[in-house]
Amino acid sequence: MQRGLLFCLFILFSNGCIEPYEFVIRNNSPALVVEGFISDVSYNETLEYPNDGRYFYVKLSYTSDVTNRRGEAVTGAVVKLENESNQGWLYTEEGDGKYLLLDKDFKAMKGGKYRILVDLPEGEHYESEWEAVPDGNLAPIGNISYEETEELSYQYVAQEEVIREIQGVDVRIGLPINETQSSVYYLWKFEPTWKFESPSNPSVNRRCWISSDVYLSDYVLHEDNVGGYDKKLFFMETVGNERLLWDFSLLVKQFAISKDYYQFMSDMQKQTNTSLSDALPYNLQTNLKAKDGTGVKGYFTVVSERATRWYFSQRDLSYVLKDKIREYCLNPLSDKGPLCWDCMAYGNGVPSTSPPVWWKK
Repeated sequence: MQRGLLFCLFILFSNGCIEPYEFVIRNNSPALVVEGFISDVSYNETLEYPNDGRYFYVKLSYTSDVTNRRGEAVTGAVVKLENESNQGWLYTEEGDGKYLLLDKDFKAMKGGKYRILVDLPEGEHYESEWEAVPDGNLAPIGNISYEETEELSYQYVAQEEVIREIQGVDVRIGLPINETQSSVYYLWKFEPTWKFESPSNPSVNRRCWISSDVYLSDYVLHEDNVGGYDKKLFFMETVGNERLLWDFSLLVKQFAISKDYYQFMSDMQKQTNTSLSDALPYNLQTNLKAKDGTGVKGYFTVVSERATRWYFSQRDLSYVLKDKIREYCLNPLSDKGPLCWDCMAYGNGVPSTSPPVWWKK
Protein backbone atom coordinates (compact mmCIF):
# COMPACT_ATOMS: atom_id res chain seq x y z
CA MET A 1 0.00 0.00 0.00
CA GLN A 2 2.81 2.38 0.83
CA ARG A 3 4.42 1.86 -2.56
CA GLY A 4 1.09 2.60 -4.25
CA LEU A 5 0.83 5.83 -2.29
CA LEU A 6 4.33 6.83 -3.34
CA PHE A 7 3.42 6.12 -6.96
CA CYS A 8 0.36 8.38 -6.74
CA LEU A 9 2.41 11.13 -5.13
CA PHE A 10 4.93 10.89 -7.98
CA ILE A 11 2.24 11.46 -10.57
CA LEU A 12 0.49 14.24 -8.70
CA PHE A 13 3.50 16.22 -7.63
CA SER A 14 6.18 15.65 -10.25
CA ASN A 15 5.92 19.34 -11.11
CA GLY A 16 6.96 20.36 -7.61
CA CYS A 17 5.24 22.92 -5.41
CA ILE A 18 5.23 26.69 -5.59
CA GLU A 19 4.96 28.31 -2.20
CA PRO A 20 2.45 31.19 -2.25
CA TYR A 21 3.84 34.68 -1.87
CA GLU A 22 2.08 36.31 1.10
CA PHE A 23 1.76 39.89 2.25
CA VAL A 24 0.41 41.34 5.48
CA ILE A 25 -0.44 45.04 5.80
CA ARG A 26 -2.93 47.04 7.79
CA ASN A 27 -5.53 48.09 5.25
CA ASN A 28 -7.97 45.27 4.48
CA SER A 29 -10.15 47.04 1.92
CA PRO A 30 -10.77 44.93 -1.21
CA ALA A 31 -9.57 45.98 -4.64
CA LEU A 32 -10.68 44.97 -8.11
CA VAL A 33 -8.12 42.97 -10.12
CA VAL A 34 -8.40 43.26 -13.91
CA GLU A 35 -6.51 41.04 -16.34
CA GLY A 36 -7.00 41.15 -20.10
CA PHE A 37 -5.54 41.70 -23.54
CA ILE A 38 -6.33 41.88 -27.23
CA SER A 39 -3.97 41.28 -30.14
CA ASP A 40 -3.68 41.66 -33.89
CA VAL A 41 -4.65 37.98 -34.39
CA SER A 42 -8.32 36.94 -34.39
CA TYR A 43 -9.89 33.74 -33.05
CA ASN A 44 -10.19 32.32 -36.57
CA GLU A 45 -6.55 33.10 -37.30
CA THR A 46 -5.38 31.28 -34.16
CA LEU A 47 -6.90 28.09 -35.57
CA GLU A 48 -4.15 28.16 -38.19
CA TYR A 49 -1.31 27.91 -35.62
CA PRO A 50 -2.73 25.15 -35.37
CA ASN A 51 -4.70 25.45 -32.14
CA ASP A 52 -8.17 24.97 -30.65
CA GLY A 53 -8.85 28.69 -30.98
CA ARG A 54 -8.51 31.57 -28.52
CA TYR A 55 -11.07 34.19 -27.59
CA PHE A 56 -9.94 37.45 -26.05
CA TYR A 57 -10.96 37.72 -22.42
CA VAL A 58 -11.06 39.97 -19.39
CA LYS A 59 -10.83 38.38 -15.95
CA LEU A 60 -12.23 40.15 -12.89
CA SER A 61 -11.80 39.32 -9.23
CA TYR A 62 -11.41 40.96 -5.85
CA THR A 63 -8.31 40.86 -3.70
CA SER A 64 -7.88 41.87 -0.08
CA ASP A 65 -4.94 44.07 0.85
CA VAL A 66 -4.42 41.90 3.94
CA THR A 67 -3.03 38.95 2.02
CA ASN A 68 -3.18 40.37 -1.54
CA ARG A 69 -4.67 37.11 -2.79
CA ARG A 70 -7.18 36.92 -5.58
CA GLY A 71 -10.40 35.77 -4.04
CA GLU A 72 -14.03 36.18 -5.05
CA ALA A 73 -14.73 36.24 -8.78
CA VAL A 74 -16.70 39.24 -10.03
CA THR A 75 -20.04 38.30 -11.56
CA GLY A 76 -22.71 40.38 -13.25
CA ALA A 77 -20.29 42.98 -14.58
CA VAL A 78 -20.68 44.75 -17.91
CA VAL A 79 -17.37 44.70 -19.78
CA LYS A 80 -16.95 46.65 -22.99
CA LEU A 81 -14.08 47.24 -25.39
CA GLU A 82 -14.10 50.45 -27.40
CA ASN A 83 -11.85 52.19 -29.89
CA GLU A 84 -11.23 55.87 -30.56
CA SER A 85 -13.93 55.86 -33.25
CA ASN A 86 -16.52 54.97 -30.58
CA GLN A 87 -17.02 51.46 -31.91
CA GLY A 88 -17.84 49.08 -29.09
CA TRP A 89 -17.70 45.34 -28.43
CA LEU A 90 -19.42 43.75 -25.43
CA TYR A 91 -17.90 40.80 -23.58
CA THR A 92 -20.01 37.78 -22.57
CA GLU A 93 -19.76 36.41 -19.05
CA GLU A 94 -18.49 32.83 -19.05
CA GLY A 95 -18.24 32.23 -15.30
CA ASP A 96 -15.60 32.40 -12.56
CA GLY A 97 -15.06 36.06 -13.29
CA LYS A 98 -14.09 35.49 -16.93
CA TYR A 99 -15.65 37.54 -19.73
CA LEU A 100 -15.14 36.57 -23.39
CA LEU A 101 -15.19 38.66 -26.55
CA LEU A 102 -17.13 36.19 -28.73
CA ASP A 103 -16.30 37.72 -32.10
CA LYS A 104 -14.27 35.22 -34.11
CA ASP A 105 -13.11 37.83 -36.62
CA PHE A 106 -12.21 40.66 -34.27
CA LYS A 107 -8.58 41.70 -33.90
CA ALA A 108 -6.77 44.88 -32.97
CA MET A 109 -5.92 47.02 -35.97
CA LYS A 110 -2.56 48.67 -36.48
CA GLY A 111 -2.74 52.36 -35.67
CA GLY A 112 -5.94 52.03 -33.66
CA LYS A 113 -6.29 52.67 -29.94
CA TYR A 114 -8.43 50.64 -27.55
CA ARG A 115 -9.55 50.64 -23.94
CA ILE A 116 -11.87 48.59 -21.75
CA LEU A 117 -14.73 49.84 -19.60
CA VAL A 118 -15.95 47.83 -16.61
CA ASP A 119 -19.23 48.53 -14.80
CA LEU A 120 -20.00 46.52 -11.66
CA PRO A 121 -23.51 45.74 -10.37
CA GLU A 122 -22.97 48.03 -7.36
CA GLY A 123 -22.41 51.00 -9.68
CA GLU A 124 -18.61 51.25 -9.67
CA HIS A 125 -17.03 52.20 -12.99
CA TYR A 126 -13.48 51.40 -14.11
CA GLU A 127 -11.63 52.06 -17.33
CA SER A 128 -8.19 51.49 -18.78
CA GLU A 129 -5.93 53.92 -20.52
CA TRP A 130 -5.87 53.90 -24.30
CA GLU A 131 -3.58 51.16 -25.63
CA ALA A 132 -2.35 50.36 -29.15
CA VAL A 133 -0.52 47.61 -31.03
CA PRO A 134 3.22 48.23 -30.51
CA ASP A 135 4.99 50.15 -33.28
CA GLY A 136 6.97 48.27 -35.90
CA ASN A 137 6.26 45.27 -38.07
CA LEU A 138 6.73 42.05 -36.12
CA ALA A 139 8.56 39.49 -38.27
CA PRO A 140 7.29 35.90 -38.55
CA ILE A 141 8.08 33.82 -35.50
CA GLY A 142 11.46 32.10 -35.57
CA ASN A 143 12.29 28.40 -35.54
CA ILE A 144 12.24 26.38 -32.33
CA SER A 145 15.42 24.40 -31.63
CA TYR A 146 16.81 22.41 -28.73
CA GLU A 147 20.14 21.23 -27.36
CA GLU A 148 20.80 18.35 -24.98
CA THR A 149 22.37 19.60 -21.77
CA GLU A 150 22.47 19.20 -18.00
CA GLU A 151 21.54 21.52 -15.16
CA LEU A 152 22.40 21.40 -11.48
CA SER A 153 19.40 21.12 -9.19
CA TYR A 154 18.82 20.84 -5.45
CA GLN A 155 17.09 17.60 -4.43
CA TYR A 156 16.31 15.89 -1.15
CA VAL A 157 17.87 12.45 -0.69
CA ALA A 158 17.36 10.69 2.65
CA GLN A 159 16.04 13.98 4.07
CA GLU A 160 19.22 15.81 3.08
CA GLU A 161 19.54 18.47 0.41
CA VAL A 162 22.05 17.53 -2.27
CA ILE A 163 23.02 18.91 -5.66
CA ARG A 164 22.24 16.61 -8.57
CA GLU A 165 22.90 16.92 -12.29
CA ILE A 166 19.63 16.84 -14.23
CA GLN A 167 19.52 15.78 -17.88
CA GLY A 168 17.31 17.75 -20.21
CA VAL A 169 17.16 20.05 -23.20
CA ASP A 170 17.48 23.80 -23.59
CA VAL A 171 14.65 24.99 -25.84
CA ARG A 172 15.41 28.10 -27.91
CA ILE A 173 13.71 30.36 -30.43
CA GLY A 174 15.32 32.24 -33.29
CA LEU A 175 14.95 36.02 -33.18
CA PRO A 176 14.85 37.98 -36.44
CA ILE A 177 17.35 40.74 -37.11
CA ASN A 178 16.07 43.90 -35.46
CA GLU A 179 16.14 46.67 -38.05
CA THR A 180 13.93 49.08 -36.11
CA GLN A 181 16.87 50.78 -34.34
CA SER A 182 14.85 50.55 -31.14
CA SER A 183 14.09 47.94 -28.50
CA VAL A 184 11.57 45.19 -29.15
CA TYR A 185 9.94 43.87 -25.99
CA TYR A 186 9.06 40.18 -26.20
CA LEU A 187 6.88 37.99 -24.02
CA TRP A 188 6.50 34.23 -24.58
CA LYS A 189 3.86 31.89 -23.17
CA PHE A 190 3.46 28.14 -23.66
CA GLU A 191 0.60 25.65 -24.01
CA PRO A 192 1.77 22.00 -23.74
CA THR A 193 -0.10 18.88 -24.81
CA TRP A 194 1.23 15.33 -24.67
CA LYS A 195 0.18 11.74 -25.26
CA PHE A 196 0.08 9.23 -22.43
CA GLU A 197 -0.51 5.47 -22.60
CA SER A 198 -1.52 3.23 -19.71
CA PRO A 199 0.81 0.21 -19.80
CA SER A 200 -1.43 -2.61 -18.51
CA ASN A 201 -3.25 -4.83 -20.97
CA PRO A 202 -6.23 -4.97 -21.20
CA SER A 203 -6.91 -1.33 -20.42
CA VAL A 204 -10.14 0.58 -19.79
CA ASN A 205 -8.73 3.63 -21.56
CA ARG A 206 -5.28 3.00 -22.96
CA ARG A 207 -4.37 6.21 -24.80
CA CYS A 208 -5.01 9.81 -23.69
CA TRP A 209 -3.97 13.30 -24.70
CA ILE A 210 -3.13 15.54 -21.77
CA SER A 211 -3.29 19.33 -21.58
CA SER A 212 -2.02 21.43 -18.70
CA ASP A 213 -1.98 25.08 -17.67
CA VAL A 214 0.54 24.30 -14.91
CA TYR A 215 3.44 22.61 -16.71
CA LEU A 216 5.70 25.19 -18.39
CA SER A 217 3.40 27.91 -17.05
CA ASP A 218 6.15 30.49 -16.46
CA TYR A 219 6.30 33.27 -19.02
CA VAL A 220 9.56 34.54 -20.53
CA LEU A 221 10.44 38.20 -21.09
CA HIS A 222 13.22 39.62 -23.24
CA GLU A 223 14.30 43.04 -24.48
CA ASP A 224 16.01 42.81 -27.88
CA ASN A 225 18.01 45.48 -29.70
CA VAL A 226 19.83 43.61 -32.49
CA GLY A 227 18.22 40.21 -33.17
CA GLY A 228 19.76 37.53 -35.36
CA TYR A 229 20.41 34.98 -32.59
CA ASP A 230 18.73 32.15 -30.68
CA LYS A 231 17.10 33.06 -27.37
CA LYS A 232 16.79 30.38 -24.68
CA LEU A 233 13.19 29.98 -23.53
CA PHE A 234 13.45 27.27 -20.88
CA PHE A 235 15.15 24.08 -19.72
CA MET A 236 13.00 20.94 -19.97
CA GLU A 237 13.94 17.93 -17.88
CA THR A 238 13.94 14.68 -19.85
CA VAL A 239 14.91 11.79 -17.56
CA GLY A 240 11.93 10.85 -15.40
CA ASN A 241 9.59 13.11 -17.41
CA GLU A 242 6.67 10.92 -18.49
CA ARG A 243 5.41 13.69 -20.80
CA LEU A 244 8.16 12.86 -23.30
CA LEU A 245 7.70 9.07 -23.41
CA TRP A 246 5.38 9.26 -26.41
CA ASP A 247 4.62 12.49 -28.25
CA PHE A 248 4.82 16.03 -26.88
CA SER A 249 3.56 19.21 -28.51
CA LEU A 250 4.03 22.81 -27.43
CA LEU A 251 2.28 25.91 -28.71
CA VAL A 252 4.80 28.73 -28.37
CA LYS A 253 3.07 32.11 -28.33
CA GLN A 254 5.23 35.16 -28.96
CA PHE A 255 4.00 38.66 -28.15
CA ALA A 256 5.56 42.01 -28.94
CA ILE A 257 4.45 44.24 -26.08
CA SER A 258 4.74 47.85 -24.96
CA LYS A 259 7.56 49.03 -22.74
CA ASP A 260 5.11 49.80 -19.91
CA TYR A 261 3.52 46.35 -20.03
CA TYR A 262 6.98 44.78 -20.19
CA GLN A 263 7.88 46.64 -17.00
CA PHE A 264 4.63 45.53 -15.34
CA MET A 265 5.23 41.87 -16.17
CA SER A 266 8.93 42.11 -15.25
CA ASP A 267 8.14 43.60 -11.84
CA MET A 268 5.55 40.92 -11.18
CA GLN A 269 7.99 38.19 -12.21
CA LYS A 270 10.75 39.53 -9.98
CA GLN A 271 8.49 39.77 -6.93
CA THR A 272 6.58 36.53 -7.11
CA ASN A 273 7.57 34.45 -10.16
CA THR A 274 3.85 33.87 -10.58
CA SER A 275 0.83 35.36 -12.34
CA LEU A 276 -2.23 37.46 -11.69
CA SER A 277 -4.07 34.23 -10.96
CA ASP A 278 -2.11 33.86 -7.72
CA ALA A 279 -0.78 36.46 -5.31
CA LEU A 280 -0.57 39.93 -6.82
CA PRO A 281 2.55 41.91 -5.87
CA TYR A 282 2.21 45.30 -4.25
CA ASN A 283 3.20 48.62 -5.79
CA LEU A 284 2.85 47.48 -9.40
CA GLN A 285 2.00 50.14 -11.94
CA THR A 286 -1.44 49.82 -13.53
CA ASN A 287 -3.11 51.41 -16.54
CA LEU A 288 -6.56 51.13 -14.94
CA LYS A 289 -8.42 53.72 -12.93
CA ALA A 290 -11.60 53.86 -10.89
CA LYS A 291 -14.00 56.76 -11.39
CA ASP A 292 -15.11 56.59 -7.75
CA GLY A 293 -11.60 56.31 -6.32
CA THR A 294 -11.77 52.71 -5.10
CA GLY A 295 -8.77 50.43 -5.51
CA VAL A 296 -8.00 48.68 -8.79
CA LYS A 297 -5.02 46.57 -9.84
CA GLY A 298 -3.89 44.74 -12.94
CA TYR A 299 -3.37 45.66 -16.57
CA PHE A 300 -5.18 45.70 -19.91
CA THR A 301 -2.86 45.59 -22.90
CA VAL A 302 -2.80 45.42 -26.69
CA VAL A 303 -0.09 43.24 -28.23
CA SER A 304 1.22 41.93 -31.53
CA GLU A 305 0.98 38.13 -31.57
CA ARG A 306 2.70 35.30 -33.42
CA ALA A 307 2.78 31.57 -32.63
CA THR A 308 4.23 28.26 -33.77
CA ARG A 309 3.66 24.66 -32.78
CA TRP A 310 6.65 22.48 -31.85
CA TYR A 311 6.61 18.67 -31.68
CA PHE A 312 9.06 16.62 -29.65
CA SER A 313 9.45 13.09 -28.29
CA GLN A 314 12.13 10.86 -26.84
CA ARG A 315 12.90 9.69 -30.37
CA ASP A 316 14.59 13.07 -30.84
CA LEU A 317 17.07 12.36 -28.04
CA SER A 318 20.42 10.61 -28.33
CA TYR A 319 19.52 8.44 -25.32
CA VAL A 320 16.55 6.31 -24.29
CA LEU A 321 14.20 7.39 -21.52
CA LYS A 322 13.24 4.72 -19.01
CA ASP A 323 9.49 4.24 -18.58
CA LYS A 324 9.27 3.98 -14.79
CA ILE A 325 5.47 3.94 -14.82
CA ARG A 326 5.44 0.88 -17.08
CA GLU A 327 8.02 -0.85 -14.90
CA TYR A 328 5.90 -0.18 -11.84
CA CYS A 329 2.61 -1.28 -13.39
CA LEU A 330 4.03 -4.51 -14.82
CA ASN A 331 5.79 -5.44 -11.58
CA PRO A 332 3.74 -8.30 -10.06
CA LEU A 333 4.75 -7.20 -6.55
CA SER A 334 3.62 -3.57 -6.89
CA ASP A 335 0.38 -2.19 -5.47
CA LYS A 336 -1.04 -0.97 -8.78
CA GLY A 337 -3.15 2.16 -9.08
CA PRO A 338 -5.89 2.90 -11.66
CA LEU A 339 -3.44 4.76 -13.88
CA CYS A 340 -1.97 1.40 -14.87
CA TRP A 341 -5.09 0.50 -16.87
CA ASP A 342 -6.95 3.80 -17.28
CA CYS A 343 -5.21 6.84 -18.73
CA MET A 344 -8.16 8.99 -17.61
CA ALA A 345 -6.79 8.59 -14.07
CA TYR A 346 -3.78 10.73 -15.03
CA GLY A 347 -3.60 13.47 -12.42
CA ASN A 348 -0.91 15.78 -13.74
CA GLY A 349 -3.11 17.54 -16.28
CA VAL A 350 -6.49 17.28 -18.01
CA PRO A 351 -6.82 13.97 -19.92
CA SER A 352 -9.00 13.24 -22.94
CA THR A 353 -9.39 10.03 -24.92
CA SER A 354 -9.72 12.03 -28.15
CA PRO A 355 -6.75 13.78 -29.76
CA PRO A 356 -7.00 17.51 -30.56
CA VAL A 357 -8.15 18.17 -34.11
CA TRP A 358 -4.75 19.67 -34.90
CA TRP A 359 -2.72 16.74 -33.52
CA LYS A 360 -0.08 15.53 -35.95
CA LYS A 361 -0.98 12.01 -37.03
